[in-house]
Amino acid sequence: MGRTDFRLLSCTIVVASLLVIPVNAMEKVKLPVAPSRARLRVIMSTDFPPIGVVKEGDVPNTQKSDPDDMQSMVRFLLYANEFDIEGLIASAGTFAMEAHEKNILGVLDQYEKVYENLRSHDPDYPTADYLRSVTFEGKGNNHGISVKWGHGKQPHTDIIGKGMDSEASNAIIAAADEPDPRPIWIGVWGGPREVAQAIWDVKNTRSEKELKAFISKLRVFLIAYPGPIRIIMLMARVVRASPGGVRTSRRSLQNAQTGV
Repeated sequence: MGRTDFRLLSCTIVVASLLVIPVNAMEKVKLPVAPSRARLRVIMSTDFPPIGVVKEGDVPNTQKSDPDDMQSMVRFLLYANEFDIEGLIASAGTFAMEAHEKNILGVLDQYEKVYENLRSHDPDYPTADYLRSVTFEGKGNNHGISVKWGHGKQPHTDIIGKGMDSEASNAIIAAADEPDPRPIWIGVWGGPREVAQAIWDVKNTRSEKELKAFISKLRVFLIAYPGPIRIIMLMARVVRASPGGVRTSRRSLQNAQTGV
């Protein structure tokens, strides 16, 4: 067994052991399954790698990446009962900068194996089939869009604009168009292209009033340097009027302001 396989097995054992810990001793306040102001509407966008991801080695670039989003997804699914999840977006990722919905679906297959145990602790856990229904694929190098990893490597017009919408960017627009008055909290773990494309499409196909209404529904949190810095600048200019707006790390904002 290789080092990577051992670590993956160790993580699996730890997660499995956590899932079977009884919670009888701790009374949990139940939140209603039906939408309410107490529950947040969330969409997570992630440059998600496949199971078995490694940082280096003699494997295809589609298998190479930082495993942090894999770890984050496992944790997020353990809290899936606390949110109204409206989207899991696979954005361009791995060293190949490709977007593959199947990578997220692979993790949902594992989630399904422990679903009944999770549900025994809280019936609000969403089913794997529901989560599959709100899993969307963005666009990357496997869709005819050349996405370069890093900062200042390309103008945002290379990857955002007319005809570059995806099922993921369209899903963001559809969620915001719902009559639900609650805002949508979008966590961008990596690759904000789909969020930026959604904003671009609304900005270029609707009235100023409709754009403001759309923007007012978004609460976007960008993690550090998710993709070309000009995407962040584009989004920051458009979303400035939003009550929630775009949040990034301080370092990201400093670089956006200086144009780095």
